[in-house]
Amino acid sequence: FTLGISVPIAMGKKGGLVSTTGFQFNYNLPTNATELEPVLLHARNERQVEQQRSHLELKNIYASLEELLERIRGRYESSKQSINLRRQGWNDGQQCLLRAICELSETPLGRSSEDVVEEMLHLLLTPSEDNPREEDVYRRAELAGKEKRNCRRAYRDCLESPLESFTEIYDDRGRQSHRTYGDEGF
Repeated sequence: FTLGISVPIAMGKKGGLVSTTGFQFNYNLPTNATELEPVLLHARNERQVEQQRSHLELKNIYASLEELLERIRGRYESSKQSINLRRQGWNDGQQCLLRAICELSETPLGRSSEDVVEEMLHLLLTPSEDNPREEDVYRRAELAGKEKRNCRRAYRDCLESPLESFTEIYDDRGRQSHRTYGDEGF
């Protein structure tokens, strides 16, 4: 496989210069099927499949996220950054996760079908997508947001919204809004 790119460079009235770069890729392909190693696929037993399913349940994913937030906080507790971390409100991993669920429910993402990150965030922070009938703290956080309750007040142990670190709120006309997650009256 060979690839080449040529770019003309203007040099004035007396002529020009062309810069060319080429790339060549070589692959050592087998000439006979006997050169290929056999691929062995081991069948999984039913118990392994059930264990894998349980790992992908939303409750387990939430527990891992809460633990991650706690570990991030724990890393900085012995340093000067600990003061800033506490001031920012990353003291309680579960409270920050619940606040993010509540706020995303209150102000949903403007999702497009092409954006994988938006879809992942929506699925991750919308507990009713996993099991709409199940009632737990995560589902209650989602309902609080849908009912336009103050998420900041409901989850006061999380002073700064995790969503504010990577999202912005825009109004209906596409202009950036000055309000933040958890503001009163929205």
